[in-house]
Amino acid sequence: MTEADDLESRILESGRTFVGESREWRAQQGLRFQAEEQLFDACMRDEDLKSRLLKFILAYSHHPASGSHIFNLSPASVEPIADLWHQYMDGQRLRSLIPFKPAQTVIDYVVDPSSRSFARDFLLTKGMKVVMRAMAQKFIVADTMPKAIRKVRRAFGDNVAYMYDILGEAALSDENCRQYRDKVMGAIDHLHSRYHGQNDTYSQPLANMAIKLSALTPHFDPLDPKGTKDALIPHLLDIFRKARDTNTALYIDMEHYDVRHLTYDIFKEIMDRGEFRNYEQAGVVVQAYMKDSEEIVRDMLGWGKDHRKFNTRLVKGAYWDTEIAEKQLRGLSPNVFTKKGQTDEQFEKLTDLLLRHTDITHAAIASHSPRSMIHALELAKQYNLSSNAFEIQMLHGMGDEYTDSLVRRGVRVTKYGPVGTVQEGMKYFIRRLLENSSNQSILRRIDKDENIEGLLRKPDPSAERELTMPSLEFTNYAERDWTNPNQRTAVVTAIDKMKERRDQGNLYINGKWISTNKRIRVYNPSTLEFIGTAAHAEKKDINHAVASARNAQDGWSKIGVKKRVEYMQKAVTIIENRYYDLVARLVIESGKTIREAAGEINEMIDFFNFYSHIAPDFMAKHPLQPGLFAETNTTQAMPYGVVATIAPWNFSAAIFSGQIVAALVTGNTIVAKPSEKTPLIASDIAKILDEAGLPRGVFNLVTTDGDDRGVLINNRGVSKIAFTGSYETAKGIMTKIVAEDSTRSMIPVTAETGGVNGVIVDACSDLELAVQGVARGAFGYAGQKCSKTQRVIVHKDVYDRFVSMFVKMADGLVVGDASDPRTDVSPIIDQKQYNTILSAVRKAEESGSRKLTTRTPAAGYGNYINPVVMEITDYHSALLAQQEVFGPVVCVIPYKTIEEAVGILNSTNFGLTASIFSLNPRHIGYVVDNARVGDLYVNKPTTGSIVGRQPFGGSGMSGTGPQAGGDDYLSAFTWKKTVSTDVKSMGLPIRIC
Repeated sequence: MTEADDLESRILESGRTFVGESREWRAQQGLRFQAEEQLFDACMRDEDLKSRLLKFILAYSHHPASGSHIFNLSPASVEPIADLWHQYMDGQRLRSLIPFKPAQTVIDYVVDPSSRSFARDFLLTKGMKVVMRAMAQKFIVADTMPKAIRKVRRAFGDNVAYMYDILGEAALSDENCRQYRDKVMGAIDHLHSRYHGQNDTYSQPLANMAIKLSALTPHFDPLDPKGTKDALIPHLLDIFRKARDTNTALYIDMEHYDVRHLTYDIFKEIMDRGEFRNYEQAGVVVQAYMKDSEEIVRDMLGWGKDHRKFNTRLVKGAYWDTEIAEKQLRGLSPNVFTKKGQTDEQFEKLTDLLLRHTDITHAAIASHSPRSMIHALELAKQYNLSSNAFEIQMLHGMGDEYTDSLVRRGVRVTKYGPVGTVQEGMKYFIRRLLENSSNQSILRRIDKDENIEGLLRKPDPSAERELTMPSLEFTNYAERDWTNPNQRTAVVTAIDKMKERRDQGNLYINGKWISTNKRIRVYNPSTLEFIGTAAHAEKKDINHAVASARNAQDGWSKIGVKKRVEYMQKAVTIIENRYYDLVARLVIESGKTIREAAGEINEMIDFFNFYSHIAPDFMAKHPLQPGLFAETNTTQAMPYGVVATIAPWNFSAAIFSGQIVAALVTGNTIVAKPSEKTPLIASDIAKILDEAGLPRGVFNLVTTDGDDRGVLINNRGVSKIAFTGSYETAKGIMTKIVAEDSTRSMIPVTAETGGVNGVIVDACSDLELAVQGVARGAFGYAGQKCSKTQRVIVHKDVYDRFVSMFVKMADGLVVGDASDPRTDVSPIIDQKQYNTILSAVRKAEESGSRKLTTRTPAAGYGNYINPVVMEITDYHSALLAQQEVFGPVVCVIPYKTIEEAVGILNSTNFGLTASIFSLNPRHIGYVVDNARVGDLYVNKPTTGSIVGRQPFGGSGMSGTGPQAGGDDYLSAFTWKKTVSTDVKSMGLPIRIC
């Protein structure tokens, strides 16, 4: 028998006894326990009911009425909860799961939606509060540390150790971070007053704490390791010192994949300090479902061998679905195993690895699987480990049937117990419910699976079906992985080199580069430093460009869409090879942060790929009314001819390219005029198209200032104008076309303009998510986006809390140089725009609006403006509620009903983007049906549309024509030709089947 076979035999033998003991324990529990288990199992087995229940619990916990005391219920606190219940839950289905007639009668009375009354709603709400409290207590120890310590002591004495996790709000501001730090340190004090630094019989501290690094800084960013450490380590040192001085074991929890290396680096940096030389009670968490978890464990063991002993908590992982979903949205491959058996297999491999190195690390094997526990125990016997060399960990409220058996076997058992209110712990609560309800959950199989061998079987991934991501018709370009140090180094190096360059952009006409004596000077918005010049086209240059495009158009349209797409794909290859240089250009010339700049280059690539993807079908002949016997009818898109594209400075790569590619793949030729504020990126793109081999004259670049825009617009050789910019400029273009030459044919104009975009924050919403979403929408790229959030319409019941959270976050955002990875709010594009924004803020204050943020305009060499939050009362006349302000300025407006909120949202003539943060399906539906905007987001910011997924564009004063990045955008660059043929006249036979 091999060593592996022997281990399996011992696991099966010991496991039979272990599982039998757990079943006996469950059988000895009272009727209440059995009833709760049966009801829970029935609810979780019904997938639709489970989904409804989890959604209701989440909505309930975020509604302000959920905080009302059970003995102090009023109509104001009863009606909203009952209303949520009826929206989410199916009373008849729930009734069928309860076998007791009296209970069914009560349910019939209170959940009938057709005969609601205060009495029925009162009983329903009171019952919900009782149930919610009971469910929360299953997974959350208590709402305060003193209560938690007393509860644990009554339940287990000192036979079971407890690791406490302090729940709380997300780190939206420095104040939140200080509050979390103080709570953790206070919890350690409470533990010290109970245990006085003592160890248990296993020579391990009786006091144990778990902390989350993301709660200690609002800036936990793998793109900026240094900035993250600078913000976080001072708080962390305070906690580590107190833990060391009180003999408290301290574990740093592992969160999502992107911050894993940063988390381990911070832990090692702290522990490498001389003051913690003798502190061996600190530890980290390893998630076995991560594909690189073995590499991480080996790296940590190597570090520990050369430094000191530490603790390792091995878990399987609790964010699997989130990791999968996030990676799909970002176009990245899953970083977690896609089979449960792979995770279980890795878990056992890492258990073995850790137990082989107990001289370096104290291993905490965290699992609720009897197979995993017995596997660890049998390995410990095999390696002759003492009882204090490792431990088994479980979550509070889970695995209680194993606790006594493990303690009797001389194994240290530690429970992981969250401390906080139901509202604070709701996301944790939902995660535990999902884990507990999994169809493969061991806890559900203990009583169901008569075959004990099935519970103890060795993991076999080959017997499982692998999760496969759904195939997409179009796949967006993958985001950069900023956890990769090579990618961080590449972008920083490119930015440093770009800062030293003084580029000279020229005109590109008829396949040739043309310099001019008159130049446009270009400056870095972050530093106001001179970074280069661009050619300034004169009237003759513009006319030359139009003539060249006109001469090339016939040949370009006739080469066919397939060949045109090939040119676009050659350009994509060149863009990919110059990715970091293009990102650097946007950082230096446009003043975009690294993330914003990278996102724009991704969008540019998406435009090239998406329009190339849809063009062949779009340009093909399509039959009309097929099946007629006497005639055939077809329609086909035809190019306009020469398209003049006029692009803005705020998306100087993406919008500039999107207009060009859409026009080119449909057979048009181009005269492109970028903004005079960002001509160098336009020159970079022209070089890319030149290297892609476009025929002469097909693409032409003319850089000039806004005053010479009319020369291009009024050239008779231009057949179509595509413009993106302000409403006033778009209106001027349309007026100029008619006014300058009344004999000229009407030419189509596609205009994408601005917006005074609004966000509705419902009473029943995740306020942390809303604050983060509004901040991103309002202050990303310093608010210099047509889709930026300008109005925040907040329900009166959560208005004060939201505003307090939002203002603190706004005041804490880092304003500075776009090339600094810690920057949240980058500079304003130039002095003129800077003055316009500050003037709008002054006028708003003079007209009665109240400024809520406290910081003054940022000082420095660039055009910096700190985020501004204004409170207004009269949204009909307030400037900030009716006119677009292109900067980091936002106003907040209270509302009472969802109808009023939508009225405020629709009170301007703009109709670009809007958002609602809500967990109330009826309110979401009302906004979806009544908001007059082109892009509406639910529980998402108003910015960040993705090509192919969220086509972008509005109506009214926000623009004309199809949405960019959508299937119909190419129609803006074509006209339709319909051909009808009389089949009879051509002598063709007509056969009727």
